[in-house]
Amino acid sequence: MPRKTDIRDRILAFIVSYQEEHGYSPTMREVASGVGVSSSGCVHRHITEMKEAGILQDTMEATPRTLAVNKGIAYDLQGDHKQREAIHVCLKTDTGENIVLTCCPQSGFLDFEGLFYITGMQNRCGHVIACHELSEAAYDALTERVS
Repeated sequence: MPRKTDIRDRILAFIVSYQEEHGYSPTMREVASGVGVSSSGCVHRHITEMKEAGILQDTMEATPRTLAVNKGIAYDLQGDHKQREAIHVCLKTDTGENIVLTCCPQSGFLDFEGLFYITGMQNRCGHVIACHELSEAAYDALTERVS
């Protein structure tokens, strides 16, 4: 019987590969078929556990095909994944918005892909006038207002 981590690694690799090829997330049945598991319920259980562990996240609640790999996880298709240190960056605009991104340092740059939060959204264009790193407490306070 395969180990739980082997199945999770296969599921994670399939999701990453599928998203790169199609531009959106696979369904539970597509994941099950792609990793050779007969039960989509089994895949659902593993995905739920990976969400709870912070490896995966939904970009929109209760909406199909919105699963995303947490960018705080370094991952390659050989199955190696480890926690990376993610930082929260706040971009302040001249119109008063705060745009909050979760980024990971990679090769001297900040890598971003995934969710972002905007507070004070206005229906007009603006320019970024400041950029700074947020503490965990400040990040929690800003994103709590948006959620």
